[in-house]
Amino acid sequence: MSVILSMVPGLLRPVLKPTRGRSRLPTPERLERKKATQKAWVQRNQAYVTAQCKRLGTRPEYRERRRELYNGKQLLLEAGFVPRARGRPRLYEAEEAVERKRTRARESIRYSRALARGTFNEPAPLN
Repeated sequence: MSVILSMVPGLLRPVLKPTRGRSRLPTPERLERKKATQKAWVQRNQAYVTAQCKRLGTRPEYRERRRELYNGKQLLLEAGFVPRARGRPRLYEAEEAVERKRTRARESIRYSRALARGTFNEPAPLN
């Protein structure tokens, strides 16, 4: 006599193990803790990390690879490739940025003078 597994109750249900300990932290918190642990390790072992970086940087194959990357960038620049400027991207052109700065300064002066006169201290009129 053959038995079909789907007919036997409880055979296809997943077995739930009882949980022990605290629940797992959400992913962002786990990543933050991992980074903090790594930084603490690096700070504790600063001499080792520095020596390892120097040792790896003096290997011939590492230096050769760095030269290849540098020469590749030089070829791109010679071919006319223009890389993005470093730093924070600018939202406005220089003239527009100066004009916006002047406008904000004027508004700030008007606001501070109005505060000095007590304009905003008067109660609102009742209807």
